[in-house]
Order: sequence, then structure tokens, then C-alpha cells
Amino acid sequence: MKMVIRICLIVLCAGFICGCADLKVTQLSAVWDQNNKVASATISNTGNGNAGSFLVYFYGVERPISKLNRPQIAQEVDGLMKGEQIEIEADFDPLAHPNNNNLANVIRILVVADQTNKVGESNENNNTRAVPVP
Repeated sequence: MKMVIRICLIVLCAGFICGCADLKVTQLSAVWDQNNKVASATISNTGNGNAGSFLVYFYGVERPISKLNRPQIAQEVDGLMKGEQIEIEADFDPLAHPNNNNLANVIRILVVADQTNKVGESNENNNTRAVPVP
């Protein structure tokens, strides 16, 4: 019994020492008026390990939802070292189209870091953040 407990403790400690990345959307803001439709997000690696490349998705959440030309932007991040953060902007203005009511139906911006789980993380539940458009 003592041997099993020691093995489990060694495995748990090794996992803690090695660490995993933890990508987190720590800030999100939007400027949304007739001249600007821009979202800005800060993605932080709050984990104990480095993160390789991943995608950050910006979604214009609509009501009602457009059948065509839904406002979505994906941006690649080359990676984030432990403790590092990056600010990313997404300009939705070029996505305005009559099929999506020229973005007038967008009620909030949703940002998702590493939606496809390319990066192994210690917490997969803090990768999203939403903000209403002003």
C-alpha cells in the first residue's frame, strides 16, 4: 500500500513540476459605432508551461443570426511563454454586408482562445470571454 501511495505522489508531483499552459482571455473590449467596429482581447498564459501556436476566434454574436456572411475572425498566435500575454485586435468593419444587415444585428463579441484544444492546458474552462457591443 505504501508503495502505491509513493508512486501516485511521484506521478502527481512530476505533473505539477512539468506544468501545463493555461490560456485565458483576461481582457476584452469593443468599440462599436458607425465608424469603428473593432474588438480587442488580451490572451494570457497563466499556467506553469509554455503554449505553442493556437488560434484566437472573434465572433460577432447576432440577433437574429445571419444566414450568410456571419461575422467571424480567426487570428493565429505563434505561441505564449509561461506568464506572457498578447493583445489582439479584430476589425469587423470589412465584414459588413447586406446579408448580415451591415453588422447591425451584432449584440456582443465572443472571443475564444484555442477553440480546437491544440494546446494542452491545465484549465480548459477559462478560454472564452464575451462583451456586449456598446
